[in-house]
Amino acid sequence: QCCLTVKDLVFSRQKEIVSSGLLLEPYWEESRQSEADLSSSQGSEPSKRLGLAFLQSETVSLHLLEQVQKQLPSMNISACQYNEEQPMKEHEYMEAVSEVTKMVSTQDGVLVMYFLKLDHDQVNQVDSLDRLTQPCLGLLFLVKALLHHGCPVSRLLVVTSGSARVPSTESCVLSLAQSSLIGLCRAIKVECPDLSLCHVDVESRKIYQESELFELAQQLLSEANAPNNSELGIAIRHGVRYAWRLREKELPSI
Repeated sequence: QCCLTVKDLVFSRQKEIVSSGLLLEPYWEESRQSEADLSSSQGSEPSKRLGLAFLQSETVSLHLLEQVQKQLPSMNISACQYNEEQPMKEHEYMEAVSEVTKMVSTQDGVLVMYFLKLDHDQVNQVDSLDRLTQPCLGLLFLVKALLHHGCPVSRLLVVTSGSARVPSTESCVLSLAQSSLIGLCRAIKVECPDLSLCHVDVESRKIYQESELFELAQQLLSEANAPNNSELGIAIRHGVRYAWRLREKELPSI
């Protein structure tokens, strides 16, 4: 028996369910943040004084983190950089989280950021097995370290590039390696609610103008600081915010 639980409702492959024509379909819906979330996120920066970022050593990620730091001048962000050839080991995540846990107060919490490679643009790239599994392993190591040390987290912000296809806007290159993170992020969000994970997918481009990175950093921080973190996934395309939703779909007639 295969079951899907959504909030308090359970949908299963039972005859009475199928015969009633109940079918759930995932889709991306253009969705602006509520005014309450926007006003709250704009005024929440002073309480978050510590940040911890994990990112690959590539231009777009580094410049995006610079823009985040400019918009949060009072926050002390510790950055851990790595590359595809030498990804971080589990003990390195443990050490980084241990250091920041010693400095943070339980009330404020740490803004933890996990940036995947944001500048990939190879349409027909065939990823090796190591390259496909490394993003998931890195996130698992990070989550394990946060739970092991009991690090108080205000938000775990996972930023991918081209992991999802938004049908009405799609021109960005999809990344198979980063797409594997979608399911993992949703599982962590459900299984580890205290980490307050928020997954945001952005466009995959080699070149971003400084003004575009500034706007993107604003949008990411708005998601990181918003009190309502109920979305299963968020995509930003050309400055527009989309949310991953489920809707009921009629079964085709036979």
